[in-house]
Amino acid sequence: MTGQKKKLDLSALDTVKACNTPYKLELTHPVTKEPLGQFVMIYGKDSDIFRDYNDEKFNEAIRKAAENGRRGLTEKPQTSEERRKNRIELLVACTAGFEAVEFNGPLEFTHSNANKLYSSLPWICDQIDAAIFELGNFMNR
Repeated sequence: MTGQKKKLDLSALDTVKACNTPYKLELTHPVTKEPLGQFVMIYGKDSDIFRDYNDEKFNEAIRKAAENGRRGLTEKPQTSEERRKNRIELLVACTAGFEAVEFNGPLEFTHSNANKLYSSLPWICDQIDAAIFELGNFMNR
């Protein structure tokens, strides 16, 4: 038969498997968008690391709310500083490595160094955040 579309096996669209393989993100200048030749390897939004981090934070919030409820305390809203800290923690957790990163000299990859870099340069967080949520970065390789 002509004109029939071949069925796609959905296992070919395994976003978890794809996101568990780090993507090599080249950082770009925050204004000119010129490639910087510095790379951050990241896991995607469907990765086990991303999902485990979110599950842990959500479950922690549920436990805290339950404990506060037992004590008759009201839940305080999260501060801007706490939100920023949590975002950076998630990005650090989703970082698998650096390549050729310079920050006051060559920067070796450690979670501590990633935290320092991301806390100092918010534009890097924006680029990593966007890349983590772009499934094409992980699926089209």
